[in-house]
Amino acid sequence: LIPAVAYTTNNLNATVNYADVDSDAGTVYFDWWVNGTPTASAAPSGVSAGTNVSDILTFGNYSRWANVTVQAVPNDGTTNGTAVNVSINISNSPPDVIESTLIPVIAYTNNTLNATMTLGDTDNDAGTIYFDWFVNDTWQYAEAVNSVEGDTNASVVLNPDNFTRWSNVTIQITPYDGTVNGTAINKSINITNL
Repeated sequence: LIPAVAYTTNNLNATVNYADVDSDAGTVYFDWWVNGTPTASAAPSGVSAGTNVSDILTFGNYSRWANVTVQAVPNDGTTNGTAVNVSINISNSPPDVIESTLIPVIAYTNNTLNATMTLGDTDNDAGTIYFDWFVNDTWQYAEAVNSVEGDTNASVVLNPDNFTRWSNVTIQITPYDGTVNGTAINKSINITNL
C-alpha cells in the first residue's frame, strides 16, 4: 500500500501479486474501509498467475487522521485464497507560506515596515502565524495572528523606533496549523540613509 506516508491529497495504491499453483487465472477482490466503514470495492478478473494487480482509492474518500484499510482476496474461480489486509493512517499536512512580502522595498528610518504572508494548508486548517522580528540579528519581539484561514493574508508592522539607519531588519514567519509548524521563511531589508 503506497505511499507509505499518505496525506489527504494522495491517492492510495494497493498492489498484490496473484499466485496460483495450478496456474489458474483468477479474480482479486479489493475492499476498502475508512474508519471501519466500507468505502469502495473492485474485482479485476482474468488475472494471470504470477501477475501484479492493483486498485486505487482516490483522495477525497478520506480526511486527515482517517484509518484506511484495504483487503485483497484472491479467487481462482473455485475457491478464495487467504485475505490480506493492509492499513494506513492519513497524516496531517503541514501548513506553508504561499507568499510573503516585506514592504516598503526601500525603507528609511521614518518608515513603518509591513510584513504580510498568505497561509496555505492542504487540510484546510485555520492556523496561527508567528512573526518574529530581528534587528541586526538580535531578536526584538514576536507577534502571533490567530485563526487565519487558508489562502488568507495576515500582516504585522514594525514601527520605525525599533531600528536605525543601516540596520538590517529580518522578519521570520512560521505557520502553525494546530498540530505542527510549517517551514519558517525569512525576509530581510536594510534601512537606507535618508
